Amino acid sequence: MSESSAWVPAACLCPRAPLRCLLPPDSTPPMGKRWPNVFHDRWLNPSLRPFADDPGDTVHVGSDSGYLQNDKIYNQAFRPGFGCQTTLLRLVEDSRRALYNHEYVAALLMDFSQAFDCIPHNLLVGKLEAYGMSKASINLASSYLSSRKQQHGDHLMEKYQSDTASFTSLKLTGSHYDVGQELGRCMRKQIQDYLAEKDGYIKSLKQLTDSTEGRKTYEGFLDIVTAHFPLYRRELEGTADGAGVDFEKLFLLNLEPELTALYGDNSVVEVAPPGDECRHYPQSNGCTVICIRNADTNTFVLAHNEDGCPQMKQASVWLDLDITDTLDGKTVKERFLSFTKAGSMPGNMISIMGTDLMYTGNSVYQKWVNRSGIPRRFVMRAILSAKSFDDAMEIINKAPGIASGYNINLVHTASDSSGETSGGLVCSCIEIAGQPDGTLKCITPCTDFFTHTNLFHHLTVPHYQEESSIQRQIAMEAWRRRTSRRIEKSDILEILSNQDNKDFPVFRTGEKPDYLSTACVAVFDLEAMTLELFTDKPENTDPVLNINIRDFH
Repeated sequence: MSESSAWVPAACLCPRAPLRCLLPPDSTPPMGKRWPNVFHDRWLNPSLRPFADDPGDTVHVGSDSGYLQNDKIYNQAFRPGFGCQTTLLRLVEDSRRALYNHEYVAALLMDFSQAFDCIPHNLLVGKLEAYGMSKASINLASSYLSSRKQQHGDHLMEKYQSDTASFTSLKLTGSHYDVGQELGRCMRKQIQDYLAEKDGYIKSLKQLTDSTEGRKTYEGFLDIVTAHFPLYRRELEGTADGAGVDFEKLFLLNLEPELTALYGDNSVVEVAPPGDECRHYPQSNGCTVICIRNADTNTFVLAHNEDGCPQMKQASVWLDLDITDTLDGKTVKERFLSFTKAGSMPGNMISIMGTDLMYTGNSVYQKWVNRSGIPRRFVMRAILSAKSFDDAMEIINKAPGIASGYNINLVHTASDSSGETSGGLVCSCIEIAGQPDGTLKCITPCTDFFTHTNLFHHLTVPHYQEESSIQRQIAMEAWRRRTSRRIEKSDILEILSNQDNKDFPVFRTGEKPDYLSTACVAVFDLEAMTLELFTDKPENTDPVLNINIRDFH
């Protein structure tokens, strides 16, 4: 083929399948990625079918349009005497001959491990549906991908996705709006399904914001977020755009702690089933935290049960975000890992900002709300930008203060008596409450055996208490009293799996009279520097995600 030829060959060499591509000059496939100028600025449909399952298989790209033509020369799978080596030899020889004849040679290299090992399989199938592939082809791909476990290539996330995981893992980069939009796209179905499940709740909130007082409350909090954290508003706008939902719905859901306290008596929030003989307060999230430290057994563990409505499991996502943006002419960079509920701001559950900075969060429903304060889910989102303990304290103390209460259990570098860092890690319980003049906080060192539920344990601030938090706290303290031996990591897994109290267990099921269920269990082993995530009782199951914290950067 000469330089003046109208056809441009491209050889695709990858671990599973070589591909020979021919693009006619007058062809413009309908969807795809723009090629460099050497390909005359043509477009190529990136859909792949069928899935190549063996080295040497030929891959057909695009629909049955003829843009990419299969050449039997390269179909060397399942043929006696042929294999990956013969394919490589043929490609090398064809390339050498083309160059000798002054022809174009181009290579399209495709790393299938990036698709099949690093992207959740449900998203792959969703893309095939979006490209309009037939039901038979989608079923074929689904059958190939079912009952398989995925392994992430780098050392940070040893298990990225497995059959038992009921949440998605995503690694996203870009500006705040970009990562929000891509999160919305990837979790579009989950967000829409979750909003559909919460339709009655959202309609109640919408009725509130349609009133004069409610609209004032909504716009007041929106103005505060825009003034103090405009990039996080853009992030949430991106999520709404990507998911194809109204921004107002997502913003209202992120105001849930404040609206619950302000308007809960008017049944604006979803209340517990009527007739239950217990003290209920309507909460959308609940948590159980245990921290143990024992030098004799070389044990330092922070563990956390994340509880939510039963629909939360399907809407959960583990995020690995690397954000670069600009604000007021300055570059803003954020890098963190965070477990969150799709549509909710990250930072309110389980997060890692560095090898010496990570935390778990507990909802505490303060009765009084600082209407001039920053909604607490946006304050927690801001903490993800912290690089140190002092940064986190500066964010918490930021005027005009937090709007409603919260608790984080923060692992950070220890300080000596002079205030200088001493190198080791410690865990601090930080309880935060909104006040008319700003934020009230109490910092308490986590002792050798420390527990926390959805209550203020150290601040004397009026807050709503519900029976599950009380009973979970009683269960953990009772376990400690009857155990005289040194506590180890395995004991933590046992405690967080406990269901001795059938009405209000530590590992929650969502069955009446309780109304939330445990979506995941996070176990920070701060000696081994690992984070394990479980989606079932951790005492008798394997983690679905294992992160080497030392490799985080």
